[in-house]
Amino acid sequence: MLDPFLRLAEQRFAGARTLGCYFGSFDPPHRGHVALARALLEETDAVLLLAPTWHFQKSFTFPAHASPSQRVEMFSHALSNPKLLAGTTETLLFLEIDARLRQAFPSTRILFAMGDETYHRVCASQRYFVQAGKTWEASHDAALQEFLSRCLVWNRSGAFGGGRALPSAPPISSTHVRAIAQRLWRSHASVTSWHQALDPLVPPSVVDDIRSSGLYRMGP
Repeated sequence: MLDPFLRLAEQRFAGARTLGCYFGSFDPPHRGHVALARALLEETDAVLLLAPTWHFQKSFTFPAHASPSQRVEMFSHALSNPKLLAGTTETLLFLEIDARLRQAFPSTRILFAMGDETYHRVCASQRYFVQAGKTWEASHDAALQEFLSRCLVWNRSGAFGGGRALPSAPPISSTHVRAIAQRLWRSHASVTSWHQALDPLVPPSVVDDIRSSGLYRMGP
């Protein structure tokens, strides 16, 4: 699941007192994702970015979507920092990810950054365990409550009481970015037009990655 990535993370961040984890589709990573990752870097000794290889509600098909490795590469280009490591995960279950991380970093406090929509999905972890064909044990209830105490929640929807204000505004949607890219491909837009349309939404390096890889040429 996370083993190859965790071996690299252990080598890179051994001895970290605090470790931030940011899980998301990042398809593509936009300025809101990058701003949240930067905010998390300010609060922790190191940050892990995790992109799932599959999704409960979505399917990733090229070129309508970027592959997990392409999303990791785009985020690494958008935010190059020695304290940050991006990789993929085959599990979507936060409690499983947390258990693996705590095994790898037993003396480290692990914090999870997320928007309030993701936080609500984490609160419904039992449903996702069942959907993944796994058994929800009685011990998972206590584990979930402890996990939620280590969540840093950003108020993406604007309706979450007690959540943190987004580090950048207005909120940006990866779906919207993909739709703009599709229109740019159809119109055979120039490089300048690509950057004019997308630089306010995504880092310029992501625009270049989209164009060089032929991403988002069509809808799903």
